Amino acid sequence: MKDKPLVSIVTPCLEPGDRLARCLDSVAAQTYPAVEHIVVDGGSTDGTVELLRSRGVRYVSEPDNGQTDALNKGFALATGDWLGWLNADDVLTPHAIELVIDAVRAAPEAGWAYGDCTMRLGDTVHQWTPPRELTVRMFERGNPIPQPGALVARWALERVGPLDEELHLAMDYDLWLRLFDAGVPYVSVPETLSVFELHEASKSVGMPGSEFLFEESISLLERGWLRAAALTLGRAAAGAARQDSGATDRDRLDTEIRGMLARATTRNGELDAGLVRAAAYAQAAENGLFGRPRSLSYLLRREPWTAAETRRGLAAVVVRSLFGRLRKALRA
Repeated sequence: MKDKPLVSIVTPCLEPGDRLARCLDSVAAQTYPAVEHIVVDGGSTDGTVELLRSRGVRYVSEPDNGQTDALNKGFALATGDWLGWLNADDVLTPHAIELVIDAVRAAPEAGWAYGDCTMRLGDTVHQWTPPRELTVRMFERGNPIPQPGALVARWALERVGPLDEELHLAMDYDLWLRLFDAGVPYVSVPETLSVFELHEASKSVGMPGSEFLFEESISLLERGWLRAAALTLGRAAAGAARQDSGATDRDRLDTEIRGMLARATTRNGELDAGLVRAAAYAQAAENGLFGRPRSLSYLLRREPWTAAETRRGLAAVVVRSLFGRLRKALRA
């Protein structure tokens, strides 16, 4: 490994407003000396181009097909040995890249690296500490890795291919899954590498959680993880049918199950519709246990108990709910 390998950070954006300046500042302030920052702008008219010119940051500004297309464009322009992306809302901590390069220098076989992330939503702060060792089970349950601050070696990205441009929300999860599935070694950095801020205009806030789950199920389906894909698709259907009160609309649940199965069958592989239904009803039952108003109607139905995975998961949720209520009763 080179003593100071070049690191390329790509920032995709469209009308980012004044938040982009903080992102640029955080990359410029890195203690690691060999950093290339490329901004791929979708044609903003809010002063973004003028800001980039004044900062001397390398950029392109032209219409694109969304964030994933912009990222692939940026990676193609990049010249670094290591690649990462930082959205305009996010910032790197000052030592982030230095910490990652130190970690991969100590593990030269590694093709990707990730670390902790601080998440902010208004006055609420949450620390996302990813697992130090990754397992199949973790990926089956969702995205275990914060995207900001993660780096991928160029050789590793070339091995698994570019980001899937049909994914607009879960392209990071899909990339981690492909790297993991290909057996590319990784290293975890037990330090906070980034700050990820959520706000009303954020894609992560504006898009329904069910759509993130749908794209994750598509990624699992593409990799041939059929049972995990079916379980995730069922959770997506339940999320889409959940009302603001926390209750799940029965008619809408069945409609969402059918609709998501129809959308998923346009991709590779064939999902077990019974397993999708079991997962959807199990999630609806869990929503009923912890939501408001509480409802046991889904818990008493046959569907959630028809698959081994949903039986185990739901039994654990029921026990956790009962113990939680018992503790509240004892404290009362």
